Amino acid sequence: MSARVRSSVVSLLACGSLACAGGFSGFFGRKAPEPPPVSSRPPPLVEDLSTFDWSKHLEEWLPAIDACLTRTPSPPAVALLAWSPKPGLVGVRTRGVGPQRWDCLSRSDGAAIERFEPVAAPETHPAEASPLFSRGPHEPPAGSCFDHERAFAQDGRFLGWLSYDVCS
Repeated sequence: MSARVRSSVVSLLACGSLACAGGFSGFFGRKAPEPPPVSSRPPPLVEDLSTFDWSKHLEEWLPAIDACLTRTPSPPAVALLAWSPKPGLVGVRTRGVGPQRWDCLSRSDGAAIERFEPVAAPETHPAEASPLFSRGPHEPPAGSCFDHERAFAQDGRFLGWLSYDVCS
């Protein structure tokens, strides 16, 4: 038995598991492959747009939505779309007062923003802005093309406005 293998075996016996010695990948001298980075872009819509409504997760995702709205330049910002790319993360597409939109990737508790990137002008998502979420105490967007609904938490707290585009 070579000295290197003997050393690894002794380390495993002392530790009691492969995890202590770096797992199988450390034991054989190779690093485990890194998982691919989570995209900050919304995924393709896989359900019928007429039945899709990301706002059903509004209260659950609110800490991340708030973090992303706060980070968005030109307040007051609105959330155009939200999604969960993987457990513990929430993606939010936002817009401030101007036309610039942003894709934000936040921890679901809102404690840290992982990524914040501008969205190119021609890029759109089929579910974008329906509904649009305006956080209270801000007012919903003006105009006759929106049907506004007050959004409340389960405990009755006012969260903001959900605005549905009725003109497109």
